[in-house]
Amino acid sequence: MTQPPYPMPAPPYARSGQPGPGLGVSIALMVLGAVVGIASAIAVSVPLVGTFTSREYAAPAHLSLHLRDARYTVYERSGSRSGFGINPGPVTIAPSQVIVTAPDGRRIFVFRPSTTETITRDSSVFTGAVQFDAPTSGDYDIRLTTPVPTRVLITRSLGDAIRSVLVWFATGAVGGVLFIAGLVMLIVGVTRRGRARRAALVGWGQPGDGQPSWGQPQWGQPQPQYPPPPPASPPPPNDPWAPR
Repeated sequence: MTQPPYPMPAPPYARSGQPGPGLGVSIALMVLGAVVGIASAIAVSVPLVGTFTSREYAAPAHLSLHLRDARYTVYERSGSRSGFGINPGPVTIAPSQVIVTAPDGRRIFVFRPSTTETITRDSSVFTGAVQFDAPTSGDYDIRLTTPVPTRVLITRSLGDAIRSVLVWFATGAVGGVLFIAGLVMLIVGVTRRGRARRAALVGWGQPGDGQPSWGQPQWGQPQPQYPPPPPASPPPPNDPWAPR
Protein backbone atom coordinates (compact mmCIF):
# COMPACT_ATOMS: atom_id res chain seq x y z
CA MET A 1 0.00 0.00 0.00
CA THR A 2 1.45 3.34 -1.04
CA GLN A 3 1.92 5.74 1.82
CA PRO A 4 0.85 9.34 1.23
CA PRO A 5 3.80 11.77 0.76
CA TYR A 6 2.56 13.82 3.71
CA PRO A 7 1.20 12.54 7.00
CA MET A 8 -2.48 12.92 7.78
CA PRO A 9 -3.08 15.52 10.51
CA ALA A 10 -4.24 14.20 13.84
CA PRO A 11 -7.94 14.66 14.61
CA PRO A 12 -8.77 17.61 16.87
CA TYR A 13 -9.10 16.95 20.56
CA ALA A 14 -12.70 15.97 21.24
CA ARG A 15 -14.13 17.87 24.18
CA SER A 16 -16.95 16.36 26.15
CA GLY A 17 -20.23 18.21 25.76
CA GLN A 18 -20.99 21.43 23.93
CA PRO A 19 -18.59 24.35 24.33
CA GLY A 20 -20.05 27.34 26.14
CA PRO A 21 -23.32 27.62 28.08
CA GLY A 22 -26.07 25.23 27.05
CA LEU A 23 -28.84 26.47 24.77
CA GLY A 24 -31.57 25.05 27.00
CA VAL A 25 -30.25 26.75 30.13
CA SER A 26 -29.94 30.10 28.37
CA ILE A 27 -33.47 30.00 26.97
CA ALA A 28 -34.86 28.82 30.33
CA LEU A 29 -33.27 31.79 32.12
CA MET A 30 -34.65 34.20 29.53
CA VAL A 31 -38.17 32.75 29.81
CA LEU A 32 -38.03 32.79 33.62
CA GLY A 33 -36.81 36.39 33.66
CA ALA A 34 -39.53 37.46 31.23
CA VAL A 35 -42.26 35.76 33.28
CA VAL A 36 -41.04 37.31 36.54
CA GLY A 37 -40.74 40.74 34.90
CA ILE A 38 -44.23 40.63 33.38
CA ALA A 39 -45.79 39.43 36.63
CA SER A 40 -44.02 42.22 38.54
CA ALA A 41 -45.17 44.85 36.05
CA ILE A 42 -48.78 43.71 36.41
CA ALA A 43 -48.53 43.69 40.22
CA VAL A 44 -47.10 47.23 40.17
CA SER A 45 -49.58 48.67 37.69
CA VAL A 46 -52.83 47.33 39.22
CA PRO A 47 -52.79 49.45 42.44
CA LEU A 48 -51.52 52.56 40.65
CA VAL A 49 -54.03 52.28 37.82
CA GLY A 50 -56.82 51.81 40.35
CA THR A 51 -55.76 55.01 42.11
CA PHE A 52 -55.71 57.11 38.97
CA THR A 53 -58.92 55.69 37.46
CA SER A 54 -61.13 55.93 40.56
CA ARG A 55 -64.65 57.28 40.25
CA GLU A 56 -65.40 60.95 40.80
CA TYR A 57 -68.21 61.93 43.20
CA ALA A 58 -70.14 65.11 43.91
CA ALA A 59 -70.10 66.36 47.52
CA PRO A 60 -71.95 66.66 49.85
CA ALA A 61 -72.82 62.98 49.50
CA HIS A 62 -73.65 59.78 51.36
CA LEU A 63 -71.73 56.86 49.84
CA SER A 64 -71.31 53.14 50.44
CA LEU A 65 -68.00 51.92 49.03
CA HIS A 66 -66.28 48.54 49.09
CA LEU A 67 -62.75 49.18 50.35
CA ARG A 68 -59.73 47.01 51.01
CA ASP A 69 -57.35 46.98 53.96
CA ALA A 70 -55.35 50.10 53.04
CA ARG A 71 -55.03 53.85 53.57
CA TYR A 72 -57.46 55.98 51.61
CA THR A 73 -57.43 59.65 50.70
CA VAL A 74 -60.33 61.96 49.94
CA TYR A 75 -59.05 64.15 47.08
CA GLU A 76 -60.88 67.45 46.58
CA ARG A 77 -61.03 69.28 43.26
CA SER A 78 -58.83 72.29 43.98
CA GLY A 79 -57.74 73.68 40.63
CA SER A 80 -57.24 73.08 36.95
CA ARG A 81 -54.50 72.31 34.48
CA SER A 82 -53.75 74.81 31.74
CA GLY A 83 -51.03 75.58 29.25
CA PHE A 84 -49.05 77.24 32.03
CA GLY A 85 -48.93 74.03 34.11
CA ILE A 86 -50.83 72.57 37.04
CA ASN A 87 -52.50 75.12 39.30
CA PRO A 88 -53.75 73.46 42.48
CA GLY A 89 -55.62 75.56 45.00
CA PRO A 90 -56.42 75.19 48.71
CA VAL A 91 -58.69 72.43 49.97
CA THR A 92 -61.86 73.18 51.94
CA ILE A 93 -62.80 69.74 53.31
CA ALA A 94 -61.95 69.26 57.00
CA PRO A 95 -61.70 65.94 58.88
CA SER A 96 -64.83 66.79 60.84
CA GLN A 97 -66.81 66.94 57.60
CA VAL A 98 -66.01 63.32 56.65
CA ILE A 99 -67.65 60.52 58.69
CA VAL A 100 -66.44 56.98 57.87
CA THR A 101 -68.09 53.90 59.42
CA ALA A 102 -66.49 50.44 59.17
CA PRO A 103 -68.45 47.29 58.24
CA ASP A 104 -68.70 46.36 61.94
CA GLY A 105 -70.21 49.76 62.84
CA ARG A 106 -67.09 51.34 64.30
CA ARG A 107 -66.30 54.91 63.40
CA ILE A 108 -62.95 55.36 61.60
CA PHE A 109 -60.55 58.14 62.57
CA VAL A 110 -60.13 60.76 59.82
CA PHE A 111 -57.04 62.99 59.73
CA ARG A 112 -55.10 65.47 57.62
CA PRO A 113 -52.42 63.96 55.32
CA SER A 114 -48.80 64.59 56.27
CA THR A 115 -47.78 65.23 52.65
CA THR A 116 -49.53 66.91 49.73
CA GLU A 117 -50.71 64.54 47.02
CA THR A 118 -52.32 65.61 43.76
CA ILE A 119 -54.05 63.71 40.97
CA THR A 120 -54.73 65.24 37.57
CA ARG A 121 -57.90 64.06 35.84
CA ASP A 122 -58.35 65.61 32.38
CA SER A 123 -58.16 69.35 33.12
CA SER A 124 -59.04 69.04 36.82
CA VAL A 125 -56.52 68.91 39.67
CA PHE A 126 -57.47 67.04 42.84
CA THR A 127 -55.54 67.59 46.07
CA GLY A 128 -55.57 65.25 49.06
CA ALA A 129 -57.77 66.80 51.79
CA VAL A 130 -58.21 64.08 54.44
CA GLN A 131 -57.20 60.44 54.96
CA PHE A 132 -58.37 57.39 56.87
CA ASP A 133 -57.21 53.79 57.35
CA ALA A 134 -59.57 50.96 56.44
CA PRO A 135 -58.72 48.13 58.90
CA THR A 136 -60.46 45.36 56.94
CA SER A 137 -61.97 44.74 53.54
CA GLY A 138 -65.69 45.37 53.29
CA ASP A 139 -68.42 47.94 52.66
CA TYR A 140 -67.80 51.32 54.32
CA ASP A 141 -70.35 54.05 54.93
CA ILE A 142 -68.91 57.49 54.04
CA ARG A 143 -70.72 60.80 54.67
CA LEU A 144 -69.38 64.02 53.17
CA THR A 145 -71.02 67.03 54.85
CA THR A 146 -69.17 69.76 53.00
CA PRO A 147 -70.77 73.24 53.30
CA VAL A 148 -69.76 74.10 49.72
CA PRO A 149 -70.54 71.81 46.75
CA THR A 150 -67.39 70.29 45.27
CA ARG A 151 -66.07 67.21 43.48
CA VAL A 152 -64.03 64.48 45.21
CA LEU A 153 -62.11 61.27 44.56
CA ILE A 154 -62.06 58.61 47.28
CA THR A 155 -59.24 56.23 46.45
CA ARG A 156 -56.16 54.60 47.80
CA SER A 157 -53.41 56.99 48.82
CA LEU A 158 -50.62 57.37 46.27
CA GLY A 159 -47.94 56.94 48.91
CA ASP A 160 -49.61 53.83 50.30
CA ALA A 161 -50.06 52.34 46.82
CA ILE A 162 -46.38 52.90 45.98
CA ARG A 163 -45.21 51.43 49.31
CA SER A 164 -47.32 48.33 48.73
CA VAL A 165 -45.58 47.54 45.42
CA LEU A 166 -41.95 48.23 46.41
CA VAL A 167 -41.29 44.51 46.73
CA TRP A 168 -42.53 44.04 43.16
CA PHE A 169 -40.06 46.64 41.91
CA ALA A 170 -37.27 44.49 43.42
CA THR A 171 -38.79 41.34 41.93
CA GLY A 172 -38.97 42.98 38.51
CA ALA A 173 -35.29 43.94 38.80
CA VAL A 174 -34.43 40.30 39.56
CA GLY A 175 -36.42 39.21 36.50
CA GLY A 176 -34.52 41.70 34.36
CA VAL A 177 -31.18 40.39 35.63
CA LEU A 178 -32.23 36.81 34.85
CA PHE A 179 -33.31 37.75 31.33
CA ILE A 180 -30.06 39.62 30.60
CA ALA A 181 -27.98 36.76 32.04
CA GLY A 182 -29.79 34.25 29.82
CA LEU A 183 -29.30 36.47 26.77
CA VAL A 184 -25.58 36.86 27.45
CA MET A 185 -25.20 33.10 27.97
CA LEU A 186 -27.04 32.47 24.69
CA ILE A 187 -24.73 34.81 22.76
CA VAL A 188 -21.60 33.37 24.36
CA GLY A 189 -22.71 29.80 23.73
CA VAL A 190 -23.56 30.43 20.07
CA THR A 191 -20.22 32.21 19.53
CA ARG A 192 -18.14 29.46 21.16
CA ARG A 193 -19.93 26.66 19.35
CA GLY A 194 -19.40 28.47 16.05
CA ARG A 195 -15.69 28.78 16.75
CA ALA A 196 -15.48 25.10 17.74
CA ARG A 197 -17.13 24.03 14.47
CA ARG A 198 -14.74 26.17 12.41
CA ALA A 199 -11.75 24.77 14.31
CA ALA A 200 -12.94 21.20 13.68
CA LEU A 201 -13.32 21.88 9.96
CA VAL A 202 -9.83 23.34 9.73
CA GLY A 203 -8.37 20.36 11.63
CA TRP A 204 -9.92 17.86 9.19
CA GLY A 205 -8.84 19.39 5.91
CA GLN A 206 -11.08 22.38 5.37
CA PRO A 207 -8.60 25.22 4.79
CA GLY A 208 -8.84 28.18 7.06
CA ASP A 209 -7.54 31.66 6.38
CA GLY A 210 -3.93 31.33 5.24
CA GLN A 211 -3.73 27.57 6.03
CA PRO A 212 -3.13 24.71 3.52
CA SER A 213 -5.64 21.90 3.05
CA TRP A 214 -5.09 18.31 4.12
CA GLY A 215 -2.65 16.55 1.85
CA GLN A 216 -1.12 19.82 0.64
CA PRO A 217 2.48 20.72 1.54
CA GLN A 218 3.22 23.34 4.12
CA TRP A 219 4.39 26.70 2.94
CA GLY A 220 7.98 26.55 1.71
CA GLN A 221 7.94 22.77 0.93
CA PRO A 222 8.68 21.59 -2.66
CA GLN A 223 5.65 20.85 -4.75
CA PRO A 224 5.30 17.11 -5.64
CA GLN A 225 4.81 16.05 -9.26
CA TYR A 226 1.70 14.01 -10.00
CA PRO A 227 2.10 11.52 -11.59
CA PRO A 228 5.89 10.91 -11.19
CA PRO A 229 7.97 10.71 -14.45
CA PRO A 230 8.49 7.17 -15.93
CA PRO A 231 11.91 5.56 -15.35
CA ALA A 232 14.52 5.98 -18.12
CA SER A 233 14.91 2.95 -20.43
CA PRO A 234 18.46 1.62 -21.16
CA PRO A 235 19.97 2.61 -24.55
CA PRO A 236 20.11 0.02 -27.37
CA PRO A 237 23.37 -2.00 -27.54
CA ASN A 238 24.48 -0.65 -30.99
CA ASP A 239 23.73 3.01 -30.23
CA PRO A 240 26.81 4.98 -31.27
CA TRP A 241 25.76 7.81 -29.02
CA ALA A 242 25.49 5.69 -25.92
CA PRO A 243 27.90 6.65 -23.18
CA ARG A 244 30.94 4.34 -22.83
